[in-house]
Amino acid sequence: FEELILDVLREAIEPFDPLSFPSVLKFPRNCDLEVPVIEISDAHPGRKTRSYNSQVFRQRVRNLAYNSMHVLEMHRKEAAIEEVVLAMNGDIGADGELLFPGHAFAVDQEVMDQVYRTSIPAFSELIGYVIKCGYRPRILCCPGNHGRVGKEHGLSTNWDRMFYESLRLALQHWPIKWEFPDSWNEGHIITEINHNRTLMHHGDPIKMHLSIPWYGIIRAASGWSDAITGTTDHLPGEVIQCLSDYRAELNW
Repeated sequence: FEELILDVLREAIEPFDPLSFPSVLKFPRNCDLEVPVIEISDAHPGRKTRSYNSQVFRQRVRNLAYNSMHVLEMHRKEAAIEEVVLAMNGDIGADGELLFPGHAFAVDQEVMDQVYRTSIPAFSELIGYVIKCGYRPRILCCPGNHGRVGKEHGLSTNWDRMFYESLRLALQHWPIKWEFPDSWNEGHIITEINHNRTLMHHGDPIKMHLSIPWYGIIRAASGWSDAITGTTDHLPGEVIQCLSDYRAELNW
């Protein structure tokens, strides 16, 4: 069924026009090659609160594009930067619609509009700006928990996945490297960034203790250690775990 949906997407989505890099970048002499990482998660497009809605979401994505590239432009004077990793770590394609009680009343768009009228245009603009600034995007795509069709469904039936697949099809003529989970039901990516072994996942299965996820993160990292080192044992660097989902304010 999922492959049938993907086949429909391939036929329905018209790719954007090709986008190429500007003139060749010049780097400072005798500098190391660095790979910056911009983690994007829990944007919840379509979420409606007193201070947040779809228009605010679009403006924040624009601000992220401009501000992050401005920082890299200043850093480029001291470092050689060719590739930029956009770590899309879930809950950025859609906020969902019927996942939680009362959820339909907390969004300002139906889920199809969240993905195709809001998220894809916004993130296409961000990725296009990265390319126009002279960087090669490498996009890591992990699903979140709000995009699930229902609690009884697995992670593979997820609007984040539809967003990623649709975005990839729309931008197929752009110079982008994509990385997806080996299994959408597990939903994590094991990869290499800056010669370091990196585990990226949304983080929602990790349980909190005393209102903080630290002990749950340590337990999860211990359980995943064999898988991480087994696939990246050729890398000499540290193991980095990249996760999101936790936004609780602590007042101790």
